[in-house]
Amino acid sequence: MKSINEITHLQLRCKLTHSSLKAAERNAPDPTATYAEIISLKKQVDRMKWHVCRLSEFCENPIPGVERCLLLPGNDLNKSDLERKASAITELLSAKEDEAAEKNIILEEVFVLDDKMM
Repeated sequence: MKSINEITHLQLRCKLTHSSLKAAERNAPDPTATYAEIISLKKQVDRMKWHVCRLSEFCENPIPGVERCLLLPGNDLNKSDLERKASAITELLSAKEDEAAEKNIILEEVFVLDDKMM
């Protein structure tokens, strides 16, 4: 009697194990499809590497004879106009430096007075 119960119990365990394996097999990804996807992705990476090398080469060595500058509207100033503009900017800069120096002197005086009040 004991052996029949054991056999029945083992048969049930075998059926459960078999059904568990079938369920796992259904849920497991197909290894051949995964392998094919990996191969496809490797090919894409290789193509992108080729494109990157090509673009890098183009950036380093552009096609000869092709202008790579953008012409902006307007005219450049002549030399005398540029010199006048540079001197005007230099004078403005000097005036701003003088203002900053005066403000620093006033600020130092305020700090000194503040220290004396405390």
